[in-house]
Amino acid sequence: MSGGWIADPLEVRRDLIPRELKAIDAWACWRCAEDERGHVSKPPFQAAWPHERAWPSSPETWATFEDAYATYRRSGGRFSGVSFALNEAWGIVGIDLDHVSENLGTAAHICEILDSYTEISPGKDGFRVFVKGYLPPGRRVREWVEVYQAKRFLTVTGHRIDRFPSTIGHRQEQLEYVWSEFVSYAAVPA
Repeated sequence: MSGGWIADPLEVRRDLIPRELKAIDAWACWRCAEDERGHVSKPPFQAAWPHERAWPSSPETWATFEDAYATYRRSGGRFSGVSFALNEAWGIVGIDLDHVSENLGTAAHICEILDSYTEISPGKDGFRVFVKGYLPPGRRVREWVEVYQAKRFLTVTGHRIDRFPSTIGHRQEQLEYVWSEFVSYAAVPA
């Protein structure tokens, strides 16, 4: 997840979030939290009262998109947005590119390779790409590039980058290339 406190997170644009994601009942709300070491995260919370923590491996803590979005909108600022639970059953991979202002050329290159739904993350210094496909076994994080298919919530804003598709594309070959070049143990440091 992106480090750093999000003072003014992007507001969720519900109509620009892909239907493929909204059709899956795997949603929660999120807000910023800081642990005792000062590490900032975006933990997910259940849309239903009493809004306890949601867990990416516990479907009973998930909600429909509409329920999560309604809770976020009605929360009076208690929640900062919505998150989507990745699960291998969906056949969807989320690529999380953090600190893109420091890595803009490489981040743009990764997005161009994947050429699928791409949005700006809540803190405005990250890109999130969703593709249809499956990850090979192995590493999921290397520096500012993260790839997930299961056991992870990813925030979703709907702030789509216009030059990329509005839908989630099948990108297995491109996904494997990005994983091998930018994430796997064999990858050369970026």
